[in-house]
Amino acid sequence: MKANLNHNKVGQMELMVSFQRVTDGIDQPKFVALAKSYAKVDLDSRESWVRKSNGGVHTYYYMLWSSHDNFESSGFTLLVTKSGRPVTLKSALKTYREAINTTEFLTFKP
Repeated sequence: MKANLNHNKVGQMELMVSFQRVTDGIDQPKFVALAKSYAKVDLDSRESWVRKSNGGVHTYYYMLWSSHDNFESSGFTLLVTKSGRPVTLKSALKTYREAINTTEFLTFKP
């Protein structure tokens, strides 16, 4: 399920996978998604592209969450290591799986 989206704060992103919590066959207003972008948004919501030493551009992974499936206006978290470096895809997927498990206990405000 790869799809492009234009997030209102991050900009162009590729939505890699999304999840909606279902309890007893009833859809819940709890959505999480994993997306990637070449843009890094810092705490001041400034967008920047970070070049690698070999001239390429870093890929950044974001966790998106919302009470609806319109991820263009959802909340987001930039996934980085403790030192601020971009996480790997494997690490981003692990965080995504953990987020799926926690949706049972979370409530997202519309």
